[in-house]
Amino acid sequence: MNSARRYYDLFHSLALPRLGSYLYVQQFTQDQAHQFHALNETYGKIVQKEIGEYVKNFNHGEIFVPSPWHAWALLAFLHSNFIRVDGQQWNTLDNFVVPAYRGHEDSNYQILPSLYRSNNQETEQRYLDIFTLIFNQPFLWQNLGIPLPLESAKAAAQHYGIHTDLLDITADPAIAVYFASHPESKNHAKTGAVLVFDLQNILSSGTKIILPPPPVDRLYKQQGAFLSFPNKDFHSIQNLIKITFPPNPDFQIIREGKHIDILETDHWFERAVNKSKEWIDQSNSLPIKQDEIDNFVLNIYKSIDYPAMICLEIALTPSVKKDLLIYSMLARATLYLNNCCWIFA
Repeated sequence: MNSARRYYDLFHSLALPRLGSYLYVQQFTQDQAHQFHALNETYGKIVQKEIGEYVKNFNHGEIFVPSPWHAWALLAFLHSNFIRVDGQQWNTLDNFVVPAYRGHEDSNYQILPSLYRSNNQETEQRYLDIFTLIFNQPFLWQNLGIPLPLESAKAAAQHYGIHTDLLDITADPAIAVYFASHPESKNHAKTGAVLVFDLQNILSSGTKIILPPPPVDRLYKQQGAFLSFPNKDFHSIQNLIKITFPPNPDFQIIREGKHIDILETDHWFERAVNKSKEWIDQSNSLPIKQDEIDNFVLNIYKSIDYPAMICLEIALTPSVKKDLLIYSMLARATLYLNNCCWIFA
């Protein structure tokens, strides 16, 4: 086992207190502080020395390292130490970089939303139209008490296989390394990559952050969010750093000493996406009249066994349910923004 892998495993077995993706050092117990110091004095220094040799070859914003675990170690260090050096006063908020990450199985991939990498954008758009129709029906959300915007439907659709014009990112560098280490195709490239972005710079160009809809739990496991480009100006996004390395599917996500399945599926969303694709692939057109829409959606819900949440209907009044959902959305939004950086709080 290489030293970086051992460092990664031991680091995540310590169950250290965190604020988002950051270690919450002020809340360390004396024992935790001792363990953390001992780990850094042994494996941490070894890995730091190994990475230092590769950083010497930093070339045009790109660094090659020998494994996903080395990539994580380098990114974790950068994650906690990102600071702009071009500002006159380094200790002001404007000089801090707010990092976001994206993992690519091919280091040569363009930074482009999946819809614009598709060979059949028209069909993908029709898939999305049907899924959005299913996802955004008022009676679906009456149990929750609040409708969600169109972008929320897009976010859910993208994570279950429909191409959209959103670009997904994560606040956790380990998640980006994971996706770069687990290629979807057998004939994948020999080098994966993690791209590091500065959210402050991206948002200043008019790009928006779309938070995941509350029901899509695995997006929160991935500390994920999406970038929306009102002007379709995604070519203007420039990564600060690109870390490249050979993929290795042995790289797993570990939190508090336990392996986490970040791709755990919700079968309801899977069935909704499959039904959307099936409808379009059979050359059916979108329903237009309201009664046609109502009948179509009701039949879809029956065919995919949508959970009606009868118990909640009986137990909670609409106002209570609305308050609960708003609290849930705010809590999750706060969690994500904290994961990005406290600057957003």
